[in-house]
Order: sequence, then C-alpha cells, then structure tokens
Amino acid sequence: MMSPLQNMSRFVHNFGGSVDSILTYSQPSAATDFVGALKREQERLSIPEDHSQPAGLSPGYNMSPLLDTKLESSINTYPLALKMMFNYDIQSNALSILRAMYKETVPARQRRMNTAAEEWERLLQSQTLVLPPHPNIVCMFGFFCDEVRNFPDGHLLYPIAQPQRINPQGYGRNMSLYLLMKRYDHSLRGLLDNQDLSTRTRILLLAQMLEAVTHLNRHGVAHRDLKSDNVLIELQDDESPVLVLSDFGCCLADKVHGLRLPYVSHDVDKGGNAALMAPEIFNMMPGPFAVLNYGKADLWACGALAYEIFGMRNPFYSSSGGLAHERGELTYSLRNSDYKQEQLPPMCDACPPLLQHLVYNILNPNPSKRVSPDIAANVVQLFLWAPSNWLKAGGMPNSSEILQWLLSLTTKIMCEGRPCLGAGSIKMTGGTIGASTNGRRAYVEYLLICSFLARARLRRIRGALNWIQNVVAP
Repeated sequence: MMSPLQNMSRFVHNFGGSVDSILTYSQPSAATDFVGALKREQERLSIPEDHSQPAGLSPGYNMSPLLDTKLESSINTYPLALKMMFNYDIQSNALSILRAMYKETVPARQRRMNTAAEEWERLLQSQTLVLPPHPNIVCMFGFFCDEVRNFPDGHLLYPIAQPQRINPQGYGRNMSLYLLMKRYDHSLRGLLDNQDLSTRTRILLLAQMLEAVTHLNRHGVAHRDLKSDNVLIELQDDESPVLVLSDFGCCLADKVHGLRLPYVSHDVDKGGNAALMAPEIFNMMPGPFAVLNYGKADLWACGALAYEIFGMRNPFYSSSGGLAHERGELTYSLRNSDYKQEQLPPMCDACPPLLQHLVYNILNPNPSKRVSPDIAANVVQLFLWAPSNWLKAGGMPNSSEILQWLLSLTTKIMCEGRPCLGAGSIKMTGGTIGASTNGRRAYVEYLLICSFLARARLRRIRGALNWIQNVVAP
C-alpha cells in the first residue's frame, strides 16, 4: 500500500516538455531521434533531387520556413510521456516497487511476463483486474522499474524526491516505477482555468467523464481519487477536448471482492481525496460485517466535478482548507459527511435544466436514490443525440423506435467513418447537439457515440428515458 506522501507526490516527466511546468526542457535520447526522423522524412518528401542550394549551405538543407517552424514546434508535440513515480520509502528493487505501486499499472495495455517470472509476480497479476482500453481512460503503453536518473531541471522541479547520489539533500530512493503513456496537453483544471469553453464543450466533457466512470464500473474497478488534477485533456486539431482519467494509484481493482470491499478495521484504505469521497464511504465505520460499496462512489465525485466543468466552484472545496466555519467565512463549502441535498448550490444557467437535475441526483447523499453510472451516462448521451421530442413530457418512445434510432445512429457512424481532425464543429440546435453544416462530426463526438453504441442495452436506455420522463413531467 502506498503511503500518503507517495500518493500525493507525483511528477510527469515528458520527452520534450512538461505540460504542467512553465519551464521547457528536453530529453535528448528520445526527442532528438524523433525530431531527426521527422526532418529526414520531410526532406525526402519536400525537396526535389535537382534542388539548387545557396553557397555555404550543405546539400539537403531546406529553406522552407514551414519546415523550420514544424521542427521548432515538434519538440513540444512529442507524442509520448514518461511518468516517474516518486519513491521515498520503498526498497530499490523491482519486487518491492511493483508490490507497492501495482495499482498505478491497472490501465497499462502491455503486461508481458517471461517464463522465468517469480511466483509473487504471477500471484499479483492473477489477483489484479485488467482494465480494457477505452477512449476516456489514460493511454498507458507499458511500465518498468529503473534507477532514478538526473533528468534536466530535476533539481528545480522535484529536488526532495531525488536520491542522495544526485542531490545530497534529497530523500528519494535510487529506483522507482516508470509509466510510458501518451502525452496530454492539459489537466482538466488547467483547461478550465486557461480557456473560455462553450456550453457544448462543457457538456461533452461531462459526457466523457461519465463514460469513463461507466467503463470502470462495468469492469469492477473504482478510481477512488477523482479530481480535476487527475483528469487529463488532449486537444484535437478541431479544438475538441478529449478527456481521460489518469492516476490510478488509489484505485480498487480486486478480482476477489470487486467493488464491495470488507471494512474490518481502519487499516483498510478508503481511497484518495477525502473531500470528494462519497458520503457512504466517508461515513462508514469498520466492523466485522462492514462493507465499503464503491458501486456509485466515483459517480458521486463526477457530480461534484460537474460544478467545476460548468465554471463554478466545487461546493465541497473550501479555500480555507476546511476551516471556513471556524474562521467565520460565508461559503457554500459543504461537508460530504453530513450535507443535505437541498443544501447543494444552484448550478449556473449555462448548464441545461435536464443536466442540472442529473447532477443533483448524482449528489444525493443516499446512494440508493442515485441513478447508476451507466444510466447517468445514457441520460447525457440521449440529451446529445436523441430526437428532441424524446426529452419532452409524454415523448417516451417504444422499443422499436429506440432500436430504429440506434440502427440509424450506427449507420451514420459507419458511413461517415473516422472523422478527419479539423472537421467542422457541432452546433447547438434546440437544446441538443446536431450535425455540423458540412455533415461531419467532431472527433470527440465520434468517440462518444462509439462508446455509447458499444455498451448500448435496450433495458438501460429505457431506464434512462424513464428517468428523463420523470424529470420533465409536469
């Protein structure tokens, strides 16, 4: 089990640059090869054999400003990142490191094991759930243990985490875990702080987060540390943000107990961020028959993050670190241990009324009164793509109409194919999001519809439509 210091102290070291740091630095061994290969390929494609060169320039030199611009920016668009976990108290050997940090590797796509693998490694893998890939889960290609290197600017960015052979004042160990993953442009917090997002984009962000949580729930995994800093954003050429969940160090991925974890003593870890811990988890006391049910815990955290997505302050965060009452501050900050549903602050007008009701339902302190994660995701998907009359009172379709709509949606996606980045954006029409004028969907919308169709079940869609009808009924 990871210590709190290990859990909080993490750093993403990118080949070519860090998305969270103002400073720019490079990793020559990988980035130089990437830039060199790019330059050689562009020279091969863009320079004719009889191209004359000015005096003093070597053959093959490209005078194109466009190529120079691309080469300058390529170091900042390197597609991979190497995430180095901080290791303060775990022995510097692969056995101890993997045992302590194996949860970080749950979304990894490669888990190769040679025939000489130790018995503990086989046992660890057999007890840990494997999370299938998903567009809204971090793309992690693999992981490995290695010594902590003296990376550029490491003495400025994380001096305490460095081992004493590099920094005499450091407290880090000589080895740690490295995660090879796709490089992303922002965290959700960074995107919300630095860009003015449209209502359409905010709805798509919420839909993607619910799809990710639904995927985890369907495969028996609970993230248990959802917050805006643990959600990463990839910006496409059409400026549509793709959202992924990352940082699985606190997750629950147990083949034996699933999402219902026996809570016999305080030694059992409840998860990460206490402020966004679901009430049924936060208030549970240990006992011989006590069980922590994480079936709707991540969904509750999504409801709290929905306030941030729509440009409001998270009602469960206090600028005083939980001391607002003692300091006499007038604040909306709520405690997840004892708040009432009617105490939730109203959402902004930019959030459609149907989605406001969904957020209030998700944040119900009583988990039995919340919708399930897949029903919540279906509600947003129906809001985006379903006929508008289905979202009105008395507009409940029959089963054949739902199946016909699903077939039509599938046909459109298959005929359109994977959209080219840079395709026109989708415009709001009558409360829902329809196709753009050029007939192409944005890339993120293509991903959302595919995720929805891949898990579509008639019973679950009808459940979401019934919930919508109960909300819009006069």
